[in-house]
Amino acid sequence: MGKIQDKTIGDVKYTVARFPGGEAIKIQAYLMRNILPAITKMLGGIDIRAVERAGLAGLSLSGLSDGVAQICQLLDEDEFIKLLRRLFANVQATVTLEGKPRLLTFAGDGFDVAMDACFEGNTSNVYLLLLFVLEVNYPDFFTKAKGLLGSIGKKLGTPTQAEDAGTSLI
Repeated sequence: MGKIQDKTIGDVKYTVARFPGGEAIKIQAYLMRNILPAITKMLGGIDIRAVERAGLAGLSLSGLSDGVAQICQLLDEDEFIKLLRRLFANVQATVTLEGKPRLLTFAGDGFDVAMDACFEGNTSNVYLLLLFVLEVNYPDFFTKAKGLLGSIGKKLGTPTQAEDAGTSLI
């Protein structure tokens, strides 16, 4: 499995193991073919100078919304859940249920139970976990993204390598 990392998101501690090499390459190819064009479209909606001057107020919503719309066209709710099942296959969560810590796995039949226990009332945390899984499995992408963001990353609150090489992107 390779490297394992832990992160607490909300009240849940997640343990993420890297994908096996072959699976990592397959997922990367899928993401590059299906998701990267939409992300590129979203980033194209960012006027770096405007964001440097005005922070988040300088973001152009048209480019961002075009990218989000493209992702929504690619992934209906069933496809999104299938992608999460694949991406979360090497994730375990420690949650407190009925006052006791419980270890849940997102693999196989444990997926639905883990999703309910971890994200009920906190559905936005699924995206934070998703980013963490990608960061663990594709650290080179996030290292390059930090460098590319530079001063815009400072405005958006994203640490750059120069600021903190040892800190997680999220």
